Amino acid sequence: MEDLTAKVAVHEQQIKSLEARTKKLEDMREGIAEIKVAIERQTGNIDRLAEIVGGIGKRQEEHESRIDAIEQKPGKKWESVAGQVISLVTAAIVGMILAHIGLV
Repeated sequence: MEDLTAKVAVHEQQIKSLEARTKKLEDMREGIAEIKVAIERQTGNIDRLAEIVGGIGKRQEEHESRIDAIEQKPGKKWESVAGQVISLVTAAIVGMILAHIGLV
């Protein structure tokens, strides 16, 4: 009978130990589930951040092309003025030559 009582006591102790270990495992599982939810939230935040950065990149490209167009305007105006000046000088020289020859 004492042998049986000792065995029951050992089994009870083992059961308590297993219950404590099971409780720790359940707590760990709950912690892992919370971490999983947090990671999923962060993944969503990262996806949104990537979309925002992509939008910023597109807007930056648009701004760069607008700046390029603005920067080219003075150059185009200068080319136009220079072309007109060259045309006027050429016309004046041709006119002078024709007047000197007496054709005009």
